[in-house]
Amino acid sequence: MANSMKKLAILGSTGSIGRQTLQVVRNLAGRFRVIGLTAGQNLELLSEQITEFKPKFIYYQSKTLVPGPSHDRGSKLAANKCQFLPMEEIAAHPEVDIVAIATRQSRAVRHTRRGEGR
Repeated sequence: MANSMKKLAILGSTGSIGRQTLQVVRNLAGRFRVIGLTAGQNLELLSEQITEFKPKFIYYQSKTLVPGPSHDRGSKLAANKCQFLPMEEIAAHPEVDIVAIATRQSRAVRHTRRGEGR
């Protein structure tokens, strides 16, 4: 049996549990590929995580920043060529093998259940 890399999405990557999950990924280098990161409003830390892990999909929740290159932080986030998707779509995306739920937003849990049995 081949040891294939598992594709991981972390919902709430900038919080305490999300940061601890990313530390586990660092410690188990070569076993996981982070393909999705979601965050609330800590865009500074999310930007650092994107630079380090180069996910395919991102989501952030900001009342003042619209996704895209029109704002400074948005430019930094967009420059990493990540696809901005709603958190629910990242959680249920067919490319994601494992979803680490480190957020209080219960809607994320509801949408991960769609992927059961994949």
